[in-house]
Amino acid sequence: MERFIYNNTYAAPQVKYITTEIDPEIEWKIRRILFCRKKGRSCSLKAFVNNVLAAHLEEYADVINQLKP
Repeated sequence: MERFIYNNTYAAPQVKYITTEIDPEIEWKIRRILFCRKKGRSCSLKAFVNNVLAAHLEEYADVINQLKP
């Protein structure tokens, strides 16, 4: 929860990002994770996806860097 949902690093970025398409089924699955009836929305879809990707790239940096030419 702290790493992906409550992390506000990407909640209000200073720079505008390029729009990327996400499969609608995946989008709705994520929205169901983020929405709680008692609390409302925990974080934005954009912030959640950025948090997950940032964590993935950090966790697998060694493997990813080996792929660079």
